[in-house]
Amino acid sequence: MQKHQGYLVSHKDKADGLDPDLKVMVLAIDNDRQRISLGTKSLEGNPGAILENPQLVYANAEEKAATFRAGVLKAEARKRIKAELRAEAEARKRIKAELRAEAEARKQERMKASGVVDPNLKVMVLAIDNDRQRISLGTKSLEGNPGAMLENPQLVYEKAEEAAATFRAGVLEADPREQERMKASGVVDPNLKVHELRSGLVRSVQTYGVFVDIGAGPSGLLHISQISSDWTSEECLQTLFSVGDKIKVMVLAIDTDLQHISLGTKSLEFIPGAMLENPQLVYEKAEGTAATFRAGVPEADPREQERMKASGVVDPNLKVHELRSGVVQDIQGGSVWVHIGAGVIGMLQKTQISTKRVTLECLKKMFSVGDVIKVMIHKIDTDRQHIFLSTKSLEKKPGDMVKNPQLVYEKAEETAAAFRAKVEV
Repeated sequence: MQKHQGYLVSHKDKADGLDPDLKVMVLAIDNDRQRISLGTKSLEGNPGAILENPQLVYANAEEKAATFRAGVLKAEARKRIKAELRAEAEARKRIKAELRAEAEARKQERMKASGVVDPNLKVMVLAIDNDRQRISLGTKSLEGNPGAMLENPQLVYEKAEEAAATFRAGVLEADPREQERMKASGVVDPNLKVHELRSGLVRSVQTYGVFVDIGAGPSGLLHISQISSDWTSEECLQTLFSVGDKIKVMVLAIDTDLQHISLGTKSLEFIPGAMLENPQLVYEKAEGTAATFRAGVPEADPREQERMKASGVVDPNLKVHELRSGVVQDIQGGSVWVHIGAGVIGMLQKTQISTKRVTLECLKKMFSVGDVIKVMIHKIDTDRQHIFLSTKSLEKKPGDMVKNPQLVYEKAEETAAAFRAKVEV
């Protein structure tokens, strides 16, 4: 009898009264306790087959055992590859940090040795404030790749003329009349507002984002982190945008001191990742999604609101079991996507709507895009920047959401407090 994990064992001895056709699989071997765990469940073609027709299971055992072993090997291989990829990513991150630290150390040593500013230093003039007699400078706009100044500043200075020309092309190559107005004023249009929806023309595509002329002064930057809720690679960015494309964007932030405009399309997505799958559909629905987005943004603290828009991360002040008002953004399959403010779209899964079973037909009757509802934060996944919501925890009696959702919303404060008191004891 073979005693190897995952292998098939048959019994041929008729003298002890056991079924001569019996076949089992070795599941585990405990050498310390001298025990072997066996099973037939992994040999079944269908659940329960061993109870219905054991002889058929034994007849097909060799084939099923081989399939089972292959699956185990694949799972182990996948697990090993994931571990290797994680280790490789950590190593790359560590090496990058070391390179930055080394570059900074070299820079400090060079400055100490010379006692003067690096003669090769080149910078770009970002803004001139005549009233305060100040000039804002920068080297970030001269980088060919993000972080290049930390890794190899000399190479950045060598290629500065070319990089500066490319940057200016993205900022200044607008309509001639607009260009003249910009030369004369040099300021962002004072009528431009945060959260305003604008149509624009792509002027330049860089590795870190897209410069878009929205007719409000300098071209705005649609940073790669503000394109979609899903991760956007540089290759994907190059595929999505080309110079001359007409697109729609939302104004996220305006820096009048540096004359910078931050733009976003992530806030126009009707479902997370829509910009990567069908950007044209996002632009077509932009008016509606922008209005819904604005309706869901709290007005209490404009500064915090702007900070959240710029950061693109889940509000760190959100708490599990917190009650929130939200606006239904979209309904897909068995989930309802709800905008709960500060740029956050949470997912209300079908299983978290009610303690009673909710069918797809019932879900579509209960919710419509634009509905203002109340939800409880069920779970926060900070790693994936996902928020999971619930209305089931707001039900006073099982099935209240199915019978009368409006009554649930009206009593939400009371039921939420009772729920928290029960689970947070």
